[in-house]
Amino acid sequence: IVGRTADPDLAQASFGLVFPLLLLSSSPLWAFASTAAVLVKRREDLPVMLRFGVGTIAIFVLSIALCVWTPLRDWVLTQLFALPAGAPLAAAVAAALLWLPYQPITLGLRTINSGYLMAQERTRSIGIASALKLLLVLIVGFPLVRTAPALNGALLGTLLLLGSETVETLLILLRVRRLHAPSPATPVLPE
Repeated sequence: IVGRTADPDLAQASFGLVFPLLLLSSSPLWAFASTAAVLVKRREDLPVMLRFGVGTIAIFVLSIALCVWTPLRDWVLTQLFALPAGAPLAAAVAAALLWLPYQPITLGLRTINSGYLMAQERTRSIGIASALKLLLVLIVGFPLVRTAPALNGALLGTLLLLGSETVETLLILLRVRRLHAPSPATPVLPE
């Protein structure tokens, strides 16, 4: 999808730089899935894991925001990645990096709840959510590029990824919520 923009080389180069950062920035949160699958066996265990997860997610959000919402971002781009200041590639990447702190929220919540669903052997909803994520990227991405081909490729790719991951996370959260819904009381029949 990113390669269909008006400047495919710039789009793919900029998103190619941002995408690994998206994966790297919160990759330790993937461990939540296996931790939740092992430790969260009962309904009562999930809130404890969620409290721990929310604290950990907050630390990741703040540390990533410190890197990309401050002048440190320019240092990372010019010194670490050796992008010339003001170059089109640096500008495209800088715009997408602003969204990086959002990644740990969706990734952390999704992996905790996916791990819980795996422990409960309720994995069908995880597969359905992943398929819908891919479908959403395709349904939104191609028409968006067709109507506005001059879009920033790094920003487009980042927003498509984060938007689809948000939908996937919400679907998994809804499934977990349904599992936690109190079962209706059995009516007592008069004798």
